[in-house]
Amino acid sequence: MKVLVTAFTPFNNKMTNTTMEVIKLLENVDKVILPVSYASSIKELLNAFELYKPDYILSLGEANRSGLIEIERYAHNLMGSSIADNDGVVINNTPIKDGSICLTPNYDVYDVTQKLKQDGFKVIESHTAGTFICNLVMYKVLELKEEKKIKDGAFIHIPHIEGNNNDVQIIGKCITKFIDY
Repeated sequence: MKVLVTAFTPFNNKMTNTTMEVIKLLENVDKVILPVSYASSIKELLNAFELYKPDYILSLGEANRSGLIEIERYAHNLMGSSIADNDGVVINNTPIKDGSICLTPNYDVYDVTQKLKQDGFKVIESHTAGTFICNLVMYKVLELKEEKKIKDGAFIHIPHIEGNNNDVQIIGKCITKFIDY
């Protein structure tokens, strides 16, 4: 199966984005770094989709909600955040499009989360990818699945980590294991 993994550039005045470090550790997958931009992230995602023609798209985002690796179950048809994207745009409570209220992947999120826990990784199942760019990308990936252009898609939030290469290595191993499932 041909896999495309996406990560994001730094945002919200941070110098790094942990997803950019983790994606470097992954092997045998195609990779793209997306801008944290309502206007450009989907364009870049679709360009990568056309270039690589993946069967599966896994997107990585950064969130410090739990301090754990969060396997996302739902992409909601909603955009909005109190912080600006990297273009300076703030959007509040706006539907992504006239479409489904939420989209879900085909794979069993609970089952995969449990397997990763059994493998010793600090993961949880999350029921929202938020409403910022991460959710927008997840929604578009799952739309591609709904349109039968890919077999499935997933979104995983990871915590922001600065300067701890060991933690980045552990997250990279977890993401590799996720892809193997």
